[in-house]
Amino acid sequence: MESLSIISIFVLIGLALIVNVLFYKMKGILVKNGIDSHLLYGHISDIIDFVSLINRTEDPERKKKLIILLVSLLISLIAFIVVVYFRITDNS
Repeated sequence: MESLSIISIFVLIGLALIVNVLFYKMKGILVKNGIDSHLLYGHISDIIDFVSLINRTEDPERKKKLIILLVSLLISLIAFIVVVYFRITDNS
């Protein structure tokens, strides 16, 4: 059981890195498109702004790439939350 605990820590670290990289890639895209985005806060509003950017994008190839980024971010974030939940409930 101890090895699962160590594995879950590495999974959490990996997911945290992935989520951060995807968030800051999204924030960079927002800034390049003239949308105000702050590095340390406003993640939820940035997601909303990113969805608006996707809806305004007319190029189908670019729209597809933006959607893939958003879905990857959301899946990674949900996976992180699920692993945290099971890690907390396993230790109680």
